[in-house]
Amino acid sequence: MSQASIYECLKKSNEPLAAQEIASQISSNTKQVCAAIRQMIKYREVGFVEIDRFEAKIRYNSKRRMKLYFII
Repeated sequence: MSQASIYECLKKSNEPLAAQEIASQISSNTKQVCAAIRQMIKYREVGFVEIDRFEAKIRYNSKRRMKLYFII
């Protein structure tokens, strides 16, 4: 798992992705993906949007707010 694989995964996607989606697409651990994404955000390679818990419930069946990541 590398930042390059995360970048390529996001580049192929037409919409922002959650960390869990990225991890499943690149066959990696979600914690490792989140750590790499934090570094990518720090260097402004990746941006994010935050969705509220109501939209997260509808789209991802999650009870929490979520961040969705995209290429800047």
